[in-house]
Amino acid sequence: MKFWQIFIFITLGLSIDVFLVYDNATSLNMPLFKSNLESSWNKTSEFNALFTDYTIFTQILKENPENIQIVIDLTSDFKSHFWISRQALENHFIHITQKNYNEAYSDWSFSLNSDINVYSKAIKNVWDNLNWMTGVVFLSLKSLLIRDKVYTTLDNDFHYVIIESKSGITEVINRDVFKLGRNLYFVFTESDISEEIISNLVQTKLLGKGCGLFLSQESGYKAPIDGSLILASRGQEQTTSFQESLQANIVNLFISLLDFLQNNNFYIDSPTVLKNAFISLCENHFCTNSFSLVNIQSGKRVLIGDAYSKNFSSIIFPGGQISIPYVQKKKINMSISNGIHNPFTNLTMPYFQVQYFGVYIAIDQVNSGEDLISNFIMEPTTFDSGNSIYDFEFSYNSFSENIKKIGVMHIPQSFTPVVIGTMKTLSALNISIPVIAGLSNDASLSFSDTFPYFSRTTFDGTYVASQSLKLLYTLGWRNCAILYQDEIFMTSVYNEFVKTAKEYRFNILNREDLRLIPSSVKNYTSLLKYTHAMQEVIDSNAKLLIIVMTGSINHYIMDIFYDLGIRKGDFVVFWAITAWINSMYIPRGDNLTKSIEVSLPSISLDQPAFVGEIGKWVNIELTSKYQTENNIASCWSYDAARLGINALDYMTNRGLDYTNGSLFMSYIRKQNFVGCSGNIRIEPNSNNRFIDSLVLKNAIWDENSKNVILEEVGNWSPIGNKLLTMKKSIIYYGNSTNKPDDFRVVLDGCPFPQSAVKTFEKGRYLIFGIGIATVIWSFFNIFFIWKQWSQIVVPDLTSREEVSYEDFIMGSTIVIEFFQFLAMGPGMKPVSSFLNYIGNALSFDFDDFFSPKNGAFWIIIDLVFVGVLLWVVLSLVVLLNLGERKFYGKWIAEKLNSYADNLMPFLGNWCFIPFISILLDVFVCDQSIGDNFTDSFMMKDCYQFCWKDEHLVYSIFSGIAIILYEPLAISCRPLWQEMQNLAHVKSIPLHLMEKTIIQVIFIVLNKTIKRIQRLAHGLIFTIVMLCFAIFTLKYKAYNYERFSWWLSLSLFGVSWGSFLATIDNELGDGSFFWILLLIIGWSILICIGVIVQRVKYPSLLYRPQKINTEKLYHFAFAFSSRIDDYDEVGSVNFLQ
Repeated sequence: MKFWQIFIFITLGLSIDVFLVYDNATSLNMPLFKSNLESSWNKTSEFNALFTDYTIFTQILKENPENIQIVIDLTSDFKSHFWISRQALENHFIHITQKNYNEAYSDWSFSLNSDINVYSKAIKNVWDNLNWMTGVVFLSLKSLLIRDKVYTTLDNDFHYVIIESKSGITEVINRDVFKLGRNLYFVFTESDISEEIISNLVQTKLLGKGCGLFLSQESGYKAPIDGSLILASRGQEQTTSFQESLQANIVNLFISLLDFLQNNNFYIDSPTVLKNAFISLCENHFCTNSFSLVNIQSGKRVLIGDAYSKNFSSIIFPGGQISIPYVQKKKINMSISNGIHNPFTNLTMPYFQVQYFGVYIAIDQVNSGEDLISNFIMEPTTFDSGNSIYDFEFSYNSFSENIKKIGVMHIPQSFTPVVIGTMKTLSALNISIPVIAGLSNDASLSFSDTFPYFSRTTFDGTYVASQSLKLLYTLGWRNCAILYQDEIFMTSVYNEFVKTAKEYRFNILNREDLRLIPSSVKNYTSLLKYTHAMQEVIDSNAKLLIIVMTGSINHYIMDIFYDLGIRKGDFVVFWAITAWINSMYIPRGDNLTKSIEVSLPSISLDQPAFVGEIGKWVNIELTSKYQTENNIASCWSYDAARLGINALDYMTNRGLDYTNGSLFMSYIRKQNFVGCSGNIRIEPNSNNRFIDSLVLKNAIWDENSKNVILEEVGNWSPIGNKLLTMKKSIIYYGNSTNKPDDFRVVLDGCPFPQSAVKTFEKGRYLIFGIGIATVIWSFFNIFFIWKQWSQIVVPDLTSREEVSYEDFIMGSTIVIEFFQFLAMGPGMKPVSSFLNYIGNALSFDFDDFFSPKNGAFWIIIDLVFVGVLLWVVLSLVVLLNLGERKFYGKWIAEKLNSYADNLMPFLGNWCFIPFISILLDVFVCDQSIGDNFTDSFMMKDCYQFCWKDEHLVYSIFSGIAIILYEPLAISCRPLWQEMQNLAHVKSIPLHLMEKTIIQVIFIVLNKTIKRIQRLAHGLIFTIVMLCFAIFTLKYKAYNYERFSWWLSLSLFGVSWGSFLATIDNELGDGSFFWILLLIIGWSILICIGVIVQRVKYPSLLYRPQKINTEKLYHFAFAFSSRIDDYDEVGSVNFLQ
């Protein structure tokens, strides 16, 4: 049960009623017991404790059996007790009894006591570790149930004394015990009898210094002497009466139940769920099977530790004596397949022996005195049963020769065919032992029902593949190319990549039929036959290349890519199989320069290795003992060995039969410990290690060591609250920490090789600075210009007027700026190429129509300079009134005023976005072939290197043009409309100011953020545009409400389009679905616009009508016509 489920459980009043049923014969002080239990019950507030008399309970059960879920049976009468047990079976509720569970009860019954078998083995463990092999055992008539188990569990050198009554203790001790001369005493009686036994032993001086006293929990209720050892149930170390013990048992059980439900995500929606939870908690239906060893020191109960612990050095025995036990150790055999040779070949692969160094370190750790199976010594046997090829005969002979040394568990070789074959061989030999792998991560090995004797401390490789693609998606990638091998494991990993890519709309750009490299390819010569697969990757222009192959072929694939023209920074390689990265760079007699240049730096996602103090210690051991450092395979194989060893430790401590392979396997699946690679536990009903965290790695070549270095740069937590936690930035080519674009920049026809190009960070900072300066300059101008226009009130259009040329200009501006805003946004090309072309054309962005390379861009900017110069001249004519002041009465005055009237709305409004955008393009020089500013080149024209020669001149003039054009455009926009006597529709000055700053911000974002982080740009643009639309809707932009209404709707339309384009840019599928959504959204806006316009915004502009000649003729020649029959038939009433 999760925390929120428990919370709902409580707040909705859905807590479970727990009936504590007692009768008249119950041997408890019920008022006191009830009071004490209720004071402790707040720890289990999810359960309601209901004390109920047996008679009342029977009536409740008959009337409402469905309300009974848990019953704690405190009755003493056996018939009552048995009746409740039967009812539990019939009505499916939990029956918890204080009596011992036996086969007569139903499987819905559970005992608060301990299993006699487990209890006796706990006793044996303590005695063995104390080296107490002889002594006197005191039993009462009530404790005779333990006698048979004690007889069979312990050696026969123990003398058993049965105490029938308290009055006969003195006689028995004097008669039987005194003459035995023993000094070790073990008491299993009721507390009042044990008190009398201890008193007599002390009085007779049989118990004192040099003696040992061991008591059961009940025997130790009454204060025993110092030095006594008490075997107490876990959680009851301080209890001093049966009543306290029972109370602690009940409370601890329900606390454990809550913890179990929460940790295992159980939700109590049926009695069976509750029953299964109790079965998991109560081994063999006994709920108290964990024990602690308590020592009486200075009259106080001191917890020594778990009853199965090996460290009893802090015990003080009677008389203050300290004793250290000694136990003779026994050997436990295990076996390892080193996988050096393959059948039918003479090929040796000593590298694979390295992975088992971790197994030897784990064994040495145990045998050298580590607190694990300390009574035993692990004896490993290593033999060869094949490497990557499984042959039954070869494997069968290998195991047969070592059959006496195979032992209780086996560590296999890593290749899937050999691992599966190993289990087949063991089955043929009738050997059922756990097979624990440290490196095998094929998906086919995941199923415990298919391979019941297999487990592994690695993750399922296909799961890691799916998480890898999710990681890449989180990092911002949306496109890739992929190559894989047709080996079983590689194919399954590849298929998982493809499956997850479809789910996340992640594009694999290279053709599906050109992704496979056969596993038979082993060298450069044979790989040449598949050059077309590598060429397909290059032609896809994918920046991200996912490699799903073993290291032996990766080296030659990178060589092929190099020979095809790929160089540093062209690819970001993602290694799907990181265990092979180091092996890829092992020299093979040829130069590694090509592989290093093409593939590094690279990234990968893998399970952790060398985590924490244990991982650090294992790495030190690898270095000191085997001269190998950071060998991941050895770390994982260490964990495999420790998984088996930890299960052995658990079983040997409890006297369980570890030679029973099925039982051994069940305890392997229950282990939970910290190993070399982090926390190790096995998923329920699976052979896989539970995945709680994966490591993001960055592979970098180190020139000093001439080796690849794997840096852990982040953690990926599939089940955590935060998926990705970065420790440090990923290093890409050129030591850049910025994620590259998904596509390689293909600079066809440029005067330098594409591989020489890199991101020029200084140039990127410069364009950001210039963009910010442009925005600040706009704010500065608007601040001063607004003072002039803030008091100007534009009268609303309230009467019908004949539409003028100036009014047409105002309406056209809305349409043109609609498409210009679309072009400034995230780009409509994925959604609609047609809209994208229109927007770019109206923004003078001609990249979609022709290439501006090799000087062509200068022609465009020359035209912009001419336009800016013309604008400056016309602005001065208007601002200084030169037409009237200098040339009054002359033809030139008429021409200047005419040019200003006709060209200024075009140059000042329609060309504002294109002019500023093109002028800023001159400064976009963030790609370079070197480290200096003069090595950078223009993105519009790669033939033009920046900040020297011609570019430097154009940069100066572009800056001057921006400085002059912006303030004049801001000033003359409102001024022009005030000069037009025939203009009926006018913009509100506030709208012109806010529109100007919005346009400048969008232009700067287009030149900066959009080129680096498209998602961030799309979101910012959409949000700002939406705010602008809302502001325009609230505060009208024109004096004509119909124009204001359609302007607001056009801005909402831009917001909707940019939102869809942003999503499409992220998903990258360019599907018809987005076009459909765009059409639907805009159609809704148009419909709303038309409906609201008809209701609220009447037309106040009309076109001049043609003269109706028919009416004119009829009026002239018809005698019955009256002048009142004719309204306007032209722009004026021609009859007046």
